[in-house]
Amino acid sequence: MIFILSASSLYAQTATLKGKITDSEDNSEIVGAGVMLRNAKDTLQKKGAVTNLKGDFSFSEIKYGRYEIIIKYLGYKPFKMAVNVNKPAINLGTLKLIPDSGQMGEVEILAHIVPMKQNGDTIEYNANAFPTDPDAELEDLLERLPGITVDNGVKAQGEDIQQIFVDNRPYFGGDLDAALKNIPAETIDKIQVYYKPSDQAKFTGFDDGQSIKVINIITKLDKRNGEFGKLAGGYATSGLHNAGGDLNLFKGNRRITVIGSSAYNTSPQGGVSNTNMAGLNYGDSIGKKVFLSGSYAYSNTHNTVQSRLERDYFAASPQSETYKENDGSGSYGQSHRLNLRMEGRLDSMDMFSIAPAFNIGTNSSSSATNAENDVNGEPQSITQNNTDNSATLQSGNISALYAHRFAKRGRSLSVNINGALNNNNGLGHLHANDLYPGSIDSLMDLNQQNVLSSRNYSVAPSINYTEPLSKNSLLQFDYSYSYSYGQSDKTTSDYDSITGMYNRIDTALTNGFNTLTILNRGGAAYRITKKNYGLNLGLNYQQESLSGKDDYFYDQVLTSKTFPALLPSAVFNYKFSKRSNININYQTSTSPPSVFQLQNIINNRNPLLLTTGNPALQQQYAQNISIRYGLTVSETGSINFNLAGSSLMNTIGNSVVTATRDSLLPGGYVLHKGSQLTMPVNLNGAANARAYVSYSIPIKKIESNLSFNGGAAYVTAPGLVNNIEGFTNTWTYNGGLVMSGHTKQKLDYSLNYSPSYSIVRNTSTPQADNNYYTQNMMARIAWTTWKGFVLNTDFNYRTYSGLSTAYNQNYVLWNAGIGKKFFKKQNGQLKFYVYDILNNQNNLSHTVTDLYVQNRQANVLGRYYMVSFIYQLRNYHR
Repeated sequence: MIFILSASSLYAQTATLKGKITDSEDNSEIVGAGVMLRNAKDTLQKKGAVTNLKGDFSFSEIKYGRYEIIIKYLGYKPFKMAVNVNKPAINLGTLKLIPDSGQMGEVEILAHIVPMKQNGDTIEYNANAFPTDPDAELEDLLERLPGITVDNGVKAQGEDIQQIFVDNRPYFGGDLDAALKNIPAETIDKIQVYYKPSDQAKFTGFDDGQSIKVINIITKLDKRNGEFGKLAGGYATSGLHNAGGDLNLFKGNRRITVIGSSAYNTSPQGGVSNTNMAGLNYGDSIGKKVFLSGSYAYSNTHNTVQSRLERDYFAASPQSETYKENDGSGSYGQSHRLNLRMEGRLDSMDMFSIAPAFNIGTNSSSSATNAENDVNGEPQSITQNNTDNSATLQSGNISALYAHRFAKRGRSLSVNINGALNNNNGLGHLHANDLYPGSIDSLMDLNQQNVLSSRNYSVAPSINYTEPLSKNSLLQFDYSYSYSYGQSDKTTSDYDSITGMYNRIDTALTNGFNTLTILNRGGAAYRITKKNYGLNLGLNYQQESLSGKDDYFYDQVLTSKTFPALLPSAVFNYKFSKRSNININYQTSTSPPSVFQLQNIINNRNPLLLTTGNPALQQQYAQNISIRYGLTVSETGSINFNLAGSSLMNTIGNSVVTATRDSLLPGGYVLHKGSQLTMPVNLNGAANARAYVSYSIPIKKIESNLSFNGGAAYVTAPGLVNNIEGFTNTWTYNGGLVMSGHTKQKLDYSLNYSPSYSIVRNTSTPQADNNYYTQNMMARIAWTTWKGFVLNTDFNYRTYSGLSTAYNQNYVLWNAGIGKKFFKKQNGQLKFYVYDILNNQNNLSHTVTDLYVQNRQANVLGRYYMVSFIYQLRNYHR
């Protein structure tokens, strides 16, 4: 028995193994070298490690036995060594790699790199499996990754990415565009996509439903010390220009980034915009326990838009109702944004975080609009109006968390406080000539001024306590309180030609409204965690009281309501193996109406499309469920599947009424024949569901990666048109194919095909049913040829069909250019580029809502020629 126990104890023993890797010629540490520890008897059993900034590597929990060390690093000869693990700690000392000049000419792919894998809730992409051009940025790399799209934002597995982090730290307050344009692709080792929990949920381990989908960039170890960035400037025809640059100073945990740019572009909403911005991002450790990060950004944007749109309403009768508009507008806005965050540990039992943010801005706009409402093709109301508006905006918020772990494992207490303050002030003018055929006042002239002031603040503390029930289970108790106050005052005055002033108050368009919302919420949750699965079950009771009053003309309570609600939640994780897992998440939530939705006042910015609030609104109750499944197939590819759905009660939808005759609205405002009034109302039956799947596979023979994705979505949205309820049901099916590669011949390319087919059905207006199809085929090539000459071209073919005749279009966007690289490191480039060679670009959008189908087209830059110079700074330290 003693012999058996001794043998068993020996077999169960584990050891640690470490070493250091240096260059055999100059003894410098080699950072980022790949080290493999392989079992001599079973070569399928292996572990991997990467050397750190000092060239060190280590392995832990190694069973006793014979192993083989294998080291490979670009520019050095492969290294192999036999190791006998027969004691608890083994130090291999310094292992020296011999430089191999024959490898420096080109990269030899020695083994297949797994492009992506599922690690719990995290999808992790290996950047080395998606090679890019040496000058590429994060945006270029993301476009190659299966399941990720970059187009007016970033989507992963069909969902919006809300923030981007670098090495788990905020980058410019999570600003997407700053990260996309300023992080070099060559510095990136891994890209992680996951749902980031709130600070409190991260500490307690209980999902509070506050998670957001984010991207975390893991940088390469040998790129974390140095200076890198880009400086670019270009001049184009018609006086256009693009200039910008960024400088990154990285040293260990310290990260400093300075950026600035000035550029003309076609804005996502159409129109031509000139944007200038500058910013600073900072992050560093304070001692060993605290990390401080912050960013400041200034921007100003001037946008000019010429647009036309056609909107077909789901009219509740055989007649057709259409709104047509031609609009010319200009806007200017500027903002100052400051974000700070400090987090750390006071000791091993106490941690804290505090994150304030501030935003100060101004904006101004003016527009000239010609519009009409038609019924069965006949104009019912026509307007020609000019507006100008200006506003100042100030906002701030802060989130603070303190958390303490007790000596008993699993017992903890955390306190969280959130606060917010917003203050907006605006001034606007409206000059309108309105024609209402068949109305008593068939022609009306308006010359009005409106003054708007709104402010609100909120304070929301919460407390959480966890108590262990067993080694693997916890019980959580939580309570939260929220106090929110909002005020909105709007005064509208008519112009007095005698005094030359806006001194005649229009009482029908003037209102002051206050709201007070108090929320109490408490409940409990149970969590159990095992080796292969985890389960969270929670139930909260919430009572929200809302009161509102109009205090402009008289002081009396208009609304006083209490909304009780039960809020169950459940989260289940199951790990089938190291390569696959499933996550099922069920959450419930409520959304109260905003002060503007409750304010019973007419907004006549467009006299044909009036809007107003509704003091009788109830809170919205939502149920959300998502199912995520991930599978990594080590040799053939990776699969990711995402299924989600929502069901809404008391949805805050819209009611639109087109007047068939002159009507007097509450407050005395006349709704003229042919005009529309839209008001928020509570409706039931809203729901949505979506499914998404992606598959990725490497094609080694042509040094490429191929990925497929497909998705389906269903949305049903209730709406009231002329007091008759109807449901707009939309089915959308889409797919995608992406192939990208970077060959030994310095050819960098990507191919993308993404079709989409939609079916729209409305229960109240079958004649408005519509099927439409869009597709986008794109090819992008960059080829570095003889003596540093670079050829670039991208080709984009877009198709729209099934829309109205004027909007069915097929067109080609083609850009091309040639450049020449300079200097010893080839880090300078002079480039000549032609944008939109065929002059075909346009801005077309198709929108389906609960009330209408809309097509809109806006102006764009069109064809232009640009000469630019780009300098890349790359200086890394070991």
